Amino acid sequence: MWRLQPLSGWRCRHRRGAGRDPQPDRAAIRHRGLAYGLEGPTALPTRLEAALDELEKDTTLRGLLGEELIHLFLAVKRHEVAKAAERARDYGADDWGDRVDEFEVAELFEFL
Repeated sequence: MWRLQPLSGWRCRHRRGAGRDPQPDRAAIRHRGLAYGLEGPTALPTRLEAALDELEKDTTLRGLLGEELIHLFLAVKRHEVAKAAERARDYGADDWGDRVDEFEVAELFEFL
């Protein structure tokens, strides 16, 4: 019997037996395009520059959100990256995402 898992929305095959939880049907998950619980999903970019490059190549999102919005968003974010690279201490360092730079405090909290 097929049924929807209440919170996850996954199609599951119900297994008869007391105390047993339904197991996700991997074929249904793959068919619907969900990556959760699957081996080998594509890793998300960890740097903004790489994420922007991927967004620029994504024809599906460009079609859904519109060329003008994507073009403007990419321009604004690339300007922010250039500003950070110019003014922030050690912008390209591996630990950049693990700390808050003085540049970020001045830039992002200027009205507080």
